[in-house]
Amino acid sequence: LQLNSIEFTYINPAYTSQICSKCGRFGVRNGDSFVCEYCGEIHADINASKNILDRKYDKEIKMFTSYKKVKEIL
Repeated sequence: LQLNSIEFTYINPAYTSQICSKCGRFGVRNGDSFVCEYCGEIHADINASKNILDRKYDKEIKMFTSYKKVKEIL
């Protein structure tokens, strides 16, 4: 899709701010900080943006996949 000559893609955002972008395990977001007990701390927005980018290529999780199904897949 394009808007004002900028290409974009809709992405299902379920759990993108709650999982670690390095290992895929659930962690804790507290303000600007995301902490994974295995990988350590990263800026929460950077972590979520990496997950959103990865989600673009996920064949199982579509835009309208329910959040419950997304959690099962993760």
